[in-house]
Amino acid sequence: MTGVQNNKKADMADMVEVFVKIAICDDEKIYCDRLQSLLNKHADNLKLKGFEIKEFNSGTLFLKDYSAGLFDIVFLDVDMPGLSGFETAERIREADKNVEIVFVTHMESQMHMGYRFGAKDYLIKPLVEERLAEVMERILNEHELKQEYGHYKVELKFGGSTKLPLADVLYFESQEHYIHAILTYEQHTFREQLQNVEENLKDRGFVRIHQSYLINKKHVFKDFSDHVLLQTGQKLPLSRKYKKTASEALKGAWD
Repeated sequence: MTGVQNNKKADMADMVEVFVKIAICDDEKIYCDRLQSLLNKHADNLKLKGFEIKEFNSGTLFLKDYSAGLFDIVFLDVDMPGLSGFETAERIREADKNVEIVFVTHMESQMHMGYRFGAKDYLIKPLVEERLAEVMERILNEHELKQEYGHYKVELKFGGSTKLPLADVLYFESQEHYIHAILTYEQHTFREQLQNVEENLKDRGFVRIHQSYLINKKHVFKDFSDHVLLQTGQKLPLSRKYKKTASEALKGAWD
């Protein structure tokens, strides 16, 4: 008995922590259960722990308390009563540009529409284990890269520290001796000079547009003569000092 317990402990020690929050939205319980079972099996095969899976039986229920950053991956059934998968995806994208969407459907011919909503991929019912593994491997590889290279550690104003996920940072704003990091779903304040942040994030997609603003060009919709418009609808000032270099850096960012 001791040998078995030791083997279990060894297996647990070998497991890799991958914290991924997954939502399954499908009105057919049989497919929710099947997908959750396959996801757990995939995690076991790769010796992963940290999957957190939640099921929803309608788009309306899923969207009820949804906010950006709540999930990393959403498996979304296309044919649901009430809000369809595509309608649900449209609402998701209004709030969250970064969550990975994988559509699930009986009809492959529908899938060309899915890419309008930035879908990562799609699965055809009945679900095939090998196909799910292929999709998950691609998403997890990208997730791992984001975890490893996509964060910026800051010392917070009121103590402690945090790692900012750079993909979610809209912009940094300098005010007096502090910097506000404005993310898609929250904000943090830390003590630093903006020019140091600019230097630290050189070649990471951040562009200086003003003495007080350093923006993430992936969230830019358009630059105008005196301001930059973000995809969120926010306007940030574009100063004469930075206009030429900023406009060159932002060229094509919204294509």
